[in-house]
Amino acid sequence: MEARVDETAAKALKGQLDTALRVIEAITEGSMKMRDAQLTAATEAHADAAATLKLLEKAADPQELTRIQSEWLAASLQKSLGYWTALFTAMVETQTSIAKCMAQPAQAAMAEMQAPTPAEAAPVQMQKAMDALYKPWLETTQELLASVARSGASAEKRAQA
Repeated sequence: MEARVDETAAKALKGQLDTALRVIEAITEGSMKMRDAQLTAATEAHADAAATLKLLEKAADPQELTRIQSEWLAASLQKSLGYWTALFTAMVETQTSIAKCMAQPAQAAMAEMQAPTPAEAAPVQMQKAMDALYKPWLETTQELLASVARSGASAEKRAQA
């Protein structure tokens, strides 16, 4: 019985460790996706700023300055929306991955609990479990009854003497 408990504990520990490692892997992958999105956006923003600066240096009148600024703001807004969409997508994918990692052990445990057991093995296993539980109780009760019988017999002998 103790070997089965040790085996079950080891299996549970391995399952928890496996789940933790899969969660760490999902978080790492999500972090890498977010870093890539940030690096791409920063590189594009730097290139756009440099290009806009060159255009501003060549601008001849206030109307051209306003046009360049408006175009730069519109493009920046569009790219900002794309950047936040990429971050949001990476976050959702990461959270979904983590949720799947956390759900797998529970689903496996439910499947194991619902798995049919052989009809002939269940009563035998139940009987062995009941015997193991009640054996110490039975032995203690028998010892108590024997002790009471011995003390009753010795009290009877004293009464006759």
